[in-house]
Amino acid sequence: MKKVATWVIGSLIGLILIGYGVGVYYYQTHFLPATVVAGVNLSGKTEAEAEEALTSQENAASVSLQENGQEVATVDLAEAGFSPVIEPQLGELLDQQAIFTWPVTLVENVLASSEDNKLTLDWQVDEATFQEYFAALPLDQTDRTASTNAQVVLNDETKAVEVVAEKQGNTVSAASLADAIAAKAGAGETTVDLAEAYEKPSVTSDSEEIQTAKADIEKILNAQISMKVEDEEYAIPSETIASWISMDDAGEVQVDKDAIDAYLLDWNVNNAALNKKHEFQSTASGTVTVDPGIYGWYINREFATDELAEIVLTGQNTVYEPTIGGEGYNTDSYFGNSYIEVDLTEQKMFVYVDGVQQIATDIVSGNIGTSTVPGAYAVWDKQTPSVLKGYNPRTEKNYEQPVEYWMPFDYTGQGVHDANWQSTFGGDVYLQRGSLGCINTPPAMMAQVFETAYVGMPVIVFQA
Repeated sequence: MKKVATWVIGSLIGLILIGYGVGVYYYQTHFLPATVVAGVNLSGKTEAEAEEALTSQENAASVSLQENGQEVATVDLAEAGFSPVIEPQLGELLDQQAIFTWPVTLVENVLASSEDNKLTLDWQVDEATFQEYFAALPLDQTDRTASTNAQVVLNDETKAVEVVAEKQGNTVSAASLADAIAAKAGAGETTVDLAEAYEKPSVTSDSEEIQTAKADIEKILNAQISMKVEDEEYAIPSETIASWISMDDAGEVQVDKDAIDAYLLDWNVNNAALNKKHEFQSTASGTVTVDPGIYGWYINREFATDELAEIVLTGQNTVYEPTIGGEGYNTDSYFGNSYIEVDLTEQKMFVYVDGVQQIATDIVSGNIGTSTVPGAYAVWDKQTPSVLKGYNPRTEKNYEQPVEYWMPFDYTGQGVHDANWQSTFGGDVYLQRGSLGCINTPPAMMAQVFETAYVGMPVIVFQA
């Protein structure tokens, strides 16, 4: 009896091992039970049989396009240019089967829900074919709203950097619909909800692109920028910088160069030496105050505007030296040590070169009504000979006056020239025979002045 029991048990074990071996061998070339790919049951089929089943299914496949619970259209997948990528997916799936544990997998597959066992199949689409098919679909895009990307904006009032979230629209493109159809067909489903094919925003609020843009703009707004002029730093208020910043429709930071130019103009009006009075140690009248004229330095806005705009966009804390125009910048005593000095009170003119007086002469300046206007000027031209032309308010006539030497120093007609019609110079001659504003100079002395002076030489005219 004991021998019979042992034989029975041994036989059962043998049968089990044989069955197991047969299964291992069989499932090397056949799909396990409950294997479903793209909605097609491939249980027990070989790779060739599975391919035939899938191809047969594909040839008859169609999907229903639905929106808001209503069918919009039916898409014949083959006509629309879709086809499954059967190879090499089937072979790979077969190779990946756990054939040595097939009994366990078999039980798991049988006990699992049908949804758990569904496998997808990649589908491909001929884009040109589907574009043509898509154009013929009854999809009215007229009243649809396109999706909008998230974007960084600058609040015009508070100048705070804000992120406007993306918005999902309901437009459908050929590409977005093709992706949705391929996904559903690959899973063996026959219905596509158009909501799944709506074109999605490409940039979202939490995207790295948006967060980086926000950080970059905040960096620009928080940067501390100062202009260094003659060793003094002038901080530009952060609210001023913020007023220069805006963003275009593409989300790019823009700098208002017109606003920067206006800021620099205002700075020049209030700070540039060109627009300020200056003390000057005169030859005969002690320390005098010289009114502003055409001589002096200023921030050259033509270049400094672009310089400052570029610095702002870096978002870096910066102390920069703007391009300076004019004369006298970082110059000892502002006027330097080579200049022409015109003392209207003493009716004298002096010419200095490298701090040494070269010429001293009496002059005749303008009289009341055509007075010489004091100021800081500079020789801007030299002519010999020349003809002076203008209007004489005393005679109310135009005039033409030939002179041997002419050196204009402002832009209203004032200059230094010889005056052979004057018999005497200096003292109070100007009260009786004053000029029309120019500095009348004895001809012999004017030749020396002309020879010594150069274009750009400061001309300091003052009333003590």
